[in-house]
Amino acid sequence: MSERKLFVDAFGSITRVALTEDGELAEFMIDTPEDDCRLVGNVYLGRVTNVLEGMQAAFVDIGRERNAFLFVSDMPVDRRDIESEIRSPDRLSVRVGQEIVVQVLKDEVGTKGARVTTNPSLVGRYVVATPTLAFYGISRKIEDPEARARLAKTLQSVLPEGWGGIARTQSANASKRELRHEVESLEILYRDLTEKAKTAKVGELLYGDGDLVTRVARDLVTDDVTTVTTNSPDLAVRLRKYLSLVGLTSVDIILYPSGKDLFGDFDLTRQVNRLLSSRVILPSGGTLVIDKTEALTVIDVNSGKFVGNSAVLEDTVFAVNLEAANEIARQLRLRNIGGIVVVDFIDMELEAHRKALLEALENALKKDRVKTRIAGMTSLGLVQITRKKTRNEISYYLQERCPHCGGSGRVVAAKLVVPKAAKLINKAFVDPTVCAVLVSVHPAVADLMARGALSKECETLWQGKRVYVDAVAAIERETVRLTPFRTALLDLPDTARLLY
Repeated sequence: MSERKLFVDAFGSITRVALTEDGELAEFMIDTPEDDCRLVGNVYLGRVTNVLEGMQAAFVDIGRERNAFLFVSDMPVDRRDIESEIRSPDRLSVRVGQEIVVQVLKDEVGTKGARVTTNPSLVGRYVVATPTLAFYGISRKIEDPEARARLAKTLQSVLPEGWGGIARTQSANASKRELRHEVESLEILYRDLTEKAKTAKVGELLYGDGDLVTRVARDLVTDDVTTVTTNSPDLAVRLRKYLSLVGLTSVDIILYPSGKDLFGDFDLTRQVNRLLSSRVILPSGGTLVIDKTEALTVIDVNSGKFVGNSAVLEDTVFAVNLEAANEIARQLRLRNIGGIVVVDFIDMELEAHRKALLEALENALKKDRVKTRIAGMTSLGLVQITRKKTRNEISYYLQERCPHCGGSGRVVAAKLVVPKAAKLINKAFVDPTVCAVLVSVHPAVADLMARGALSKECETLWQGKRVYVDAVAAIERETVRLTPFRTALLDLPDTARLLY
């Protein structure tokens, strides 16, 4: 079993959390006061603003800039009557103007609002309680049949009548008393938020899913975590108190000197920075190339510098693919990649190798706390994976959209900006009183203009006129700024040079 350690770094208003397995980064989270886009788990009082019968959905105002989206499957209706509910306006379970209590299922992504449900879930360390849905479930990671049967029976005995719930992985060794105690606290919580909803205003937060540290202590600190290291005395006290309440006294809380670089000293900064690269180098020399599109994430597996230890090409390819399978499962967790993922493994001829690869990938994905599913391998060797999407990917919190390329990763070629500059100069010289112009452009464009990229026709049109070029690094590649002069006294920057 791998050694799992947790690190919590608090610097100013920023809190970073890293979980390592044998020294390698396994999960990473970051939280700042500005990250109000983290909505999953929050419960609000909302108002229905629009009902779309054709889409079987409704829009709900929860006090955000964008309205939340409520599917009919997340409304309080009998699933058997969905069709009649939607087709009959007077029988819709929600109506425009109605105030309803909703919980966020998925964060806002891009221009899309959050997805909400009227069936809230209250998450504890051992149990996820569903006050409005009477069903019982057991974590898929609890594989022992006897333990599953015991938990199912215990759940039914401790949950209030009409409630449902899911036994989480941590509940495998929990006693009936511990489960009952947690359910009672969740019952009080639900009673409080329903009472608060009676006097709340639309958009008001009725229940928050806790700050990052609370969520981490609840979800990440398991029996196999040996230490939690933090540089914040306040967080250390809070963690000790919480772990004591849930009986995890074996976890060692280490207070790191606040003046030292916690993430840097444990090689976490370097590993976090690697999450921003689209290319992942495998230990053997092979590579993964991760490309995010609007619809899905594509991962390409390449052999790179790996030449293998066998004279048989098939064995070499199989070895690279196996190594890639484990790293792909790790990257999905680290980057919090959700939705559809398509993996292009290196082609293999043997069916036995294909089967073994899928088994290895499935085993690697079992470590993931988020629900994942492998849809098999296509005839082209593509493996399709779906991973439940709730929060934004980690790059959303670590990076901002480039103001120059707008997120495409590419900019306009400099050679296409030169004609644009020429047209603007010609337009300026139509005025006979203009004797000179200053053209401010990106250095790459200025360099092309200086090397004679302009046409001979331009030189003829500009006879008797002066054209100055100023290379400005801060200007976007496609931008051309032109300043006309009607006097011989030119106010030029020191960096400007005469072109004609």
